[in-house]
Amino acid sequence: MEKLDSLQSTWDHIRRFLSDEEKGISTHLISGKVSGGKKKLMDMAHTLAMERGYLVYRFPGNITQESMPYQPFNYILNAMYDTVEERGMNEIIRKFNNFFTDNKGLKILVIIEGIERLNTSSQDLFLYLSRTALKLEFSLIGTYSEHKRNQEYTPEFNFIIVSATEPQIHIINLREPNYDDARFYTQMMGYKLPENFVMDLFRLSSGDLNTINYAMKYYEDIGIINDRKEVNEALFRFLPIPPAIDDYYAKKIADLSETEMKVAGTLALSGEELDLDVISRITSVSKSDLYKVMESLDSNGIIAINNFKYRISGRRMTDIIRSKVSDVRKLDIADQLINSSSFDELSLQTKLNALRERGLYDRIGEIIRSKWKQLIDSFVSPMDIITFLDLVEDKLESGTKRYALLIRCNSLYFVGKYDESLRCFRENDFSDIAGKAPELKAASALIYLGRNDEAAAIIERLLADKSLTPEERVMGMVAKGSYLLRTKKSSQALIIASEAMEIAKAYSVNDQIDEVLTTMAAANADIFKLDKAKMLYNEALDIERKRGKIRQINRNLHDLAIIESFEGDFQKAIDMLKELLENTYINGDIGIRTYAVYNLMDILHIIGKNQESLSYQKTMDGLLEIVQDNDIRFIYNRYMASFYTEALDFAKALPFSERAVELSSLTVNPDWKSSSESLRHLIMVKMGKISELDLKYFNTGFNSLEDFIPLYLGFWSNIFVMKGMGTEADIAIKASEEYSGEMGDFSSKLTTLLNKIIYLLATDKFEDILKLSPLPKNTGVMKFDYSVKALDAAMALKGGDSDMFHSESSKIVSDLWDGSDLYNVIFYPFLILGLAMAKFANDESVIDLIKGIFTGKKTSAEMAKIAEIFRR
Repeated sequence: MEKLDSLQSTWDHIRRFLSDEEKGISTHLISGKVSGGKKKLMDMAHTLAMERGYLVYRFPGNITQESMPYQPFNYILNAMYDTVEERGMNEIIRKFNNFFTDNKGLKILVIIEGIERLNTSSQDLFLYLSRTALKLEFSLIGTYSEHKRNQEYTPEFNFIIVSATEPQIHIINLREPNYDDARFYTQMMGYKLPENFVMDLFRLSSGDLNTINYAMKYYEDIGIINDRKEVNEALFRFLPIPPAIDDYYAKKIADLSETEMKVAGTLALSGEELDLDVISRITSVSKSDLYKVMESLDSNGIIAINNFKYRISGRRMTDIIRSKVSDVRKLDIADQLINSSSFDELSLQTKLNALRERGLYDRIGEIIRSKWKQLIDSFVSPMDIITFLDLVEDKLESGTKRYALLIRCNSLYFVGKYDESLRCFRENDFSDIAGKAPELKAASALIYLGRNDEAAAIIERLLADKSLTPEERVMGMVAKGSYLLRTKKSSQALIIASEAMEIAKAYSVNDQIDEVLTTMAAANADIFKLDKAKMLYNEALDIERKRGKIRQINRNLHDLAIIESFEGDFQKAIDMLKELLENTYINGDIGIRTYAVYNLMDILHIIGKNQESLSYQKTMDGLLEIVQDNDIRFIYNRYMASFYTEALDFAKALPFSERAVELSSLTVNPDWKSSSESLRHLIMVKMGKISELDLKYFNTGFNSLEDFIPLYLGFWSNIFVMKGMGTEADIAIKASEEYSGEMGDFSSKLTTLLNKIIYLLATDKFEDILKLSPLPKNTGVMKFDYSVKALDAAMALKGGDSDMFHSESSKIVSDLWDGSDLYNVIFYPFLILGLAMAKFANDESVIDLIKGIFTGKKTSAEMAKIAEIFRR
């Protein structure tokens, strides 16, 4: 058996299978969760096979159990022979052998869906048929819906285990649908939807593809999706819940047995993942009966399973279940939870919800007073705890209300509402119950708001206080480390974090060690000591996973994803960030979500998926309206200015650069102010708004390392090349080499190398180009990979092989020219090819067109002319 597959990779397997590209494989067996997209894949396979000249025989699997022996095989044989008969095993085998022998040479596909519903004898016959398919040269596809339980408790899963031993069977294990699968599923249905729409739809449907199918039909009915299967932007303001979805869920829940509803109600009211032992003790349902109950609930999409722990599959499902449970029954379930021997094993969130259900506010107050530090980490989302406090606060006694308010101040901080959090901390004195911690949290809020001087003053004042406890001192040093990191003083941050670690270990300040490790990791990552950073992040994660510190886990997973991208594993980084995004919709971590979306956009842009990168723009703009973090606002606006500069859309780049300049004044990083002003100047020159370059804006001295630097220096070196300023271009390239060498990240090295190739070609340093060999190939960075192809063509032209030059140029245009107005990828090979024509064929037509773009001429018209030149 192989790893879990996406819908798209599964479809790729099927297409290759139906193209006879997979020799020695007669059968594909697709295994996955109910509502995981198998039926749609079979619909597409059926259509594709017929288009490719196959005879297709399909058993749709729409049965609960077989109504006759060998039902699917009799069904298919009746279609083959146009009969209505019931045959035994031997007759079925004989008839199949005769049919395939008589029709040898024809392409035949047999599809059998729902193998999990078949009797063991029919499952064995499927295996036999797969061997026959190899011998008689027909194709066989089966689907199997599994219930994601341990095979020890699912004897029918033996079919999959046995199938895995058959070399002629290729088993594809579909993963539980995630966002990418939902997007591909809508594409399979012919829809052309923007990224944010599909993301909203995925969350709305809890990833259930059948529900997505219902939703799409509903949105077509009400006009949100037009007859071209595109979103009608005029009507799309928010995504209404289709009545069919709630009806769909409600019907499933209404059909549950009393025991199933008892278990579902317990999970809904508990609000967390529970293992079978705990569920059994709380509900008094035996484990043997629970296996059957869980199978039913899972097959109906009501629960989700993770490492043999069970939870309700989504918040809306939880709401519907709660609405179906009577008040009396809710009280009974709450009593069972509270009085169970497993109550102490439950999370604080579950305990508090159960106690609120029974109105036991004194016990809630005891937990709030004694566990206020743990409560924020215990709740899935800070917003959840704020909502909980809204429900109980007026029923708490006055002393407890102060603890509740302290929890609220902290929760506001963790959801990114730094202004509100700061005001909350400053308007209330919590020193008698929380010591210096609230002041330090207020300082952290100031850092996020860009008010670094105020934050530094508070932190230094507190660290000078001799009365600080070891825990408070470590917290203060972590806050100082955060301040130093924000102001790009990474080496100093590493020193202060190392001192904090000594204190934490000496005084057993265990609750803060993961925070110290994270600060040390971030400091190492900032100075591009990536191996050390990864080791420290993983140490912190080990601690945080044991303690269930969800937000800290998300933050560190995010930073690890960025390191993966720095090391060149872009797809792994993208997968990590997309998974992290999904997690943030569960725990409500808006801050991490914002950084994850930004970095996802950046990495997609790096590898050349620019349209997909832009599809997140609306999401990012919306998040920046919520998050009060001037650093990410600046970084994003500078990124968008760079993105559109590279895309040659200077009119769009300019307002982003101007906003970046404004925001840079709200930060203390001098590099940000100078780099954004410099970028704005370059954009205005390229637009023709300024006639001459002002070299005072050409900055090669940076106080800290950023992966933005090589891209920025590349912009300057390329405009120097266009203006014949070889000396200045050389300075830019050497500075870029120095910084990218010091950083060591994969993308920066490629960016520097690409711009160096352009510089060497433009300045006739052809021998130096040869010294660069061998150049990296198939890096996954499209603009670099195609630029290397363009350079090969250029060198061919230099050697007199004009046919190869024209052939390769034409192929590059064919591969990259998509008619869009984003030229982030194609500009670089065009520039290299244009320089080659100028240098080796005395033809400056392309370079003249590029110079025209850089002096305000219409980009799309000039780029279309360049494409046409290379097509000839």
